[in-house]
Amino acid sequence: SQRVDVAYNAAFGLTNFTAAAWIYLTNYPTTGNSYALMGTRVGGDNTFDYKVRNVNGVMQLHGDIGNGSAWITTAADVPSVLSLRCWHHVAYTVGNTNFTVYVDGVNVGGGSYTSSVPLFMKAGQTLLLGDSNGSTEKLRGVIDDATVFNRALSAAEMAQVYIAGNPASTNVLP
Repeated sequence: SQRVDVAYNAAFGLTNFTAAAWIYLTNYPTTGNSYALMGTRVGGDNTFDYKVRNVNGVMQLHGDIGNGSAWITTAADVPSVLSLRCWHHVAYTVGNTNFTVYVDGVNVGGGSYTSSVPLFMKAGQTLLLGDSNGSTEKLRGVIDDATVFNRALSAAEMAQVYIAGNPASTNVLP
Protein backbone atom coordinates (compact mmCIF):
# COMPACT_ATOMS: atom_id res chain seq x y z
CA SER A 1 0.00 0.00 0.00
CA GLN A 2 1.14 3.48 -0.81
CA ARG A 3 0.04 6.84 0.42
CA VAL A 4 0.43 10.44 -0.64
CA ASP A 5 1.66 13.04 1.86
CA VAL A 6 0.96 16.74 1.23
CA ALA A 7 2.66 19.33 3.42
CA TYR A 8 0.68 22.14 5.01
CA ASN A 9 -0.03 25.17 2.89
CA ALA A 10 -1.98 28.19 4.15
CA ALA A 11 -4.51 27.57 1.35
CA PHE A 12 -5.57 24.44 3.28
CA GLY A 13 -6.59 26.49 6.35
CA LEU A 14 -10.21 26.20 5.22
CA THR A 15 -13.17 26.72 7.54
CA ASN A 16 -15.89 25.55 5.11
CA PHE A 17 -14.81 22.96 2.58
CA THR A 18 -15.52 19.94 0.44
CA ALA A 19 -13.07 17.02 0.52
CA ALA A 20 -13.61 14.59 -2.35
CA ALA A 21 -11.89 11.73 -4.15
CA TRP A 22 -12.52 8.80 -6.46
CA ILE A 23 -12.16 5.55 -4.49
CA TYR A 24 -11.65 1.99 -5.75
CA LEU A 25 -11.74 -0.54 -2.90
CA THR A 26 -10.23 -3.97 -3.46
CA ASN A 27 -11.52 -5.33 -0.14
CA TYR A 28 -13.29 -4.11 2.99
CA PRO A 29 -11.61 -3.56 6.35
CA THR A 30 -12.03 -6.35 8.87
CA THR A 31 -14.31 -5.89 11.89
CA GLY A 32 -13.13 -3.04 14.11
CA ASN A 33 -10.74 -1.64 11.49
CA SER A 34 -10.72 1.29 9.07
CA TYR A 35 -9.18 2.31 5.76
CA ALA A 36 -8.28 5.98 5.69
CA LEU A 37 -9.25 7.86 2.56
CA MET A 38 -8.19 11.43 3.38
CA GLY A 39 -7.09 13.12 6.56
CA THR A 40 -5.10 15.93 8.12
CA ARG A 41 -4.41 14.50 11.57
CA VAL A 42 -0.67 13.81 11.20
CA GLY A 43 1.35 16.49 13.00
CA GLY A 44 -1.62 17.57 15.08
CA ASP A 45 -5.19 16.57 15.75
CA ASN A 46 -8.70 18.03 15.89
CA THR A 47 -9.09 18.87 12.19
CA PHE A 48 -10.54 16.49 9.57
CA ASP A 49 -10.47 12.96 8.22
CA TYR A 50 -12.73 10.46 6.51
CA LYS A 51 -12.49 6.69 6.26
CA VAL A 52 -14.27 3.47 5.42
CA ARG A 53 -14.70 1.46 8.61
CA ASN A 54 -16.18 -1.85 9.68
CA VAL A 55 -18.39 -1.71 12.76
CA ASN A 56 -19.41 -5.25 13.68
CA GLY A 57 -19.59 -6.29 10.04
CA VAL A 58 -21.41 -3.15 8.87
CA MET A 59 -19.47 -0.79 6.59
CA GLN A 60 -19.61 2.95 7.29
CA LEU A 61 -18.16 6.10 5.87
CA HIS A 62 -16.77 7.69 9.02
CA GLY A 63 -15.66 11.28 9.46
CA ASP A 64 -14.10 13.35 12.20
CA ILE A 65 -14.54 17.12 12.08
CA GLY A 66 -12.65 19.49 14.35
CA ASN A 67 -11.92 23.18 14.76
CA GLY A 68 -8.16 22.84 15.24
CA SER A 69 -8.40 22.80 19.04
CA ALA A 70 -11.19 20.32 19.76
CA TRP A 71 -13.46 17.89 17.98
CA ILE A 72 -16.78 19.26 16.73
CA THR A 73 -17.93 15.72 15.98
CA THR A 74 -16.27 12.33 15.82
CA ALA A 75 -19.45 10.76 14.48
CA ALA A 76 -19.85 12.20 10.99
CA ASP A 77 -20.97 8.73 9.91
CA VAL A 78 -23.24 7.29 7.23
CA PRO A 79 -23.76 3.72 6.04
CA SER A 80 -21.29 2.86 3.29
CA VAL A 81 -22.64 2.14 -0.15
CA LEU A 82 -19.23 1.46 -1.70
CA SER A 83 -19.05 -1.69 -3.79
CA LEU A 84 -15.76 -3.51 -4.18
CA ARG A 85 -13.80 -3.23 -7.40
CA CYS A 86 -15.87 -0.27 -8.63
CA TRP A 87 -14.99 3.40 -8.80
CA HIS A 88 -16.99 5.61 -6.45
CA HIS A 89 -16.80 9.36 -5.95
CA VAL A 90 -16.89 10.07 -2.19
CA ALA A 91 -17.17 13.59 -0.79
CA TYR A 92 -17.75 15.30 2.54
CA THR A 93 -19.07 18.86 2.46
CA VAL A 94 -18.43 20.64 5.75
CA GLY A 95 -19.97 23.89 6.95
CA ASN A 96 -20.23 25.73 10.26
CA THR A 97 -23.25 23.76 11.46
CA ASN A 98 -23.51 20.66 9.28
CA PHE A 99 -21.89 18.08 7.07
CA THR A 100 -23.21 16.13 4.08
CA VAL A 101 -21.76 12.97 2.55
CA TYR A 102 -22.09 12.30 -1.16
CA VAL A 103 -21.39 9.07 -3.00
CA ASP A 104 -21.46 9.16 -6.78
CA GLY A 105 -23.03 12.62 -6.73
CA VAL A 106 -25.92 11.60 -4.45
CA ASN A 107 -26.51 12.77 -0.87
CA VAL A 108 -26.29 9.61 1.27
CA GLY A 109 -26.57 11.31 4.64
CA GLY A 110 -25.27 13.97 6.92
CA GLY A 111 -25.79 15.66 10.20
CA SER A 112 -25.58 18.84 12.18
CA TYR A 113 -23.63 20.02 15.18
CA THR A 114 -23.44 23.02 17.45
CA SER A 115 -22.22 26.03 15.56
CA SER A 116 -18.47 26.03 15.41
CA VAL A 117 -15.84 26.89 12.86
CA PRO A 118 -14.46 23.67 11.38
CA LEU A 119 -10.88 23.60 10.16
CA PHE A 120 -9.62 21.37 7.36
CA MET A 121 -5.91 21.66 8.22
CA LYS A 122 -3.64 23.69 10.48
CA ALA A 123 0.04 24.62 10.37
CA GLY A 124 2.34 21.68 11.12
CA GLN A 125 -0.06 19.04 9.82
CA THR A 126 0.28 16.78 6.80
CA LEU A 127 -2.58 15.85 4.50
CA LEU A 128 -2.53 12.10 3.89
CA LEU A 129 -4.32 10.21 1.14
CA GLY A 130 -4.75 6.47 1.65
CA ASP A 131 -3.47 6.36 5.23
CA SER A 132 -3.95 8.27 8.45
CA ASN A 133 -1.27 7.14 10.85
CA GLY A 134 1.38 5.25 8.90
CA SER A 135 0.45 1.79 10.07
CA THR A 136 -3.03 0.44 10.71
CA GLU A 137 -5.37 2.32 8.37
CA LYS A 138 -3.75 1.86 4.97
CA LEU A 139 -6.27 1.80 2.15
CA ARG A 140 -6.65 -1.46 0.25
CA GLY A 141 -7.44 0.04 -3.11
CA VAL A 142 -6.80 3.15 -5.18
CA ILE A 143 -7.52 6.86 -4.78
CA ASP A 144 -7.71 9.17 -7.78
CA ASP A 145 -8.43 12.84 -8.36
CA ALA A 146 -8.46 13.86 -4.69
CA THR A 147 -9.77 17.41 -4.45
CA VAL A 148 -10.34 19.93 -1.69
CA PHE A 149 -12.70 22.80 -2.51
CA ASN A 150 -12.63 26.04 -0.51
CA ARG A 151 -16.34 25.85 0.34
CA ALA A 152 -19.11 23.37 0.98
CA LEU A 153 -20.44 22.57 -2.50
CA SER A 154 -24.18 22.38 -3.12
CA ALA A 155 -26.01 19.20 -4.09
CA ALA A 156 -26.23 20.39 -7.72
CA GLU A 157 -22.48 21.11 -7.77
CA MET A 158 -21.69 17.68 -6.29
CA ALA A 159 -23.75 16.02 -9.04
CA GLN A 160 -21.82 18.03 -11.65
CA VAL A 161 -18.46 17.09 -10.13
CA TYR A 162 -19.46 13.42 -10.25
CA ILE A 163 -20.67 13.55 -13.86
CA ALA A 164 -17.63 15.52 -15.06
CA GLY A 165 -15.12 13.12 -13.53
CA ASN A 166 -16.77 9.69 -13.76
CA PRO A 167 -13.90 7.31 -14.67
CA ALA A 168 -16.16 4.28 -15.07
CA SER A 169 -16.13 4.33 -18.85
CA THR A 170 -12.44 5.15 -19.32
CA ASN A 171 -10.45 3.76 -16.42
CA VAL A 172 -10.86 0.09 -15.57
CA LEU A 173 -8.76 -1.82 -13.05
CA PRO A 174 -8.53 -5.60 -12.80
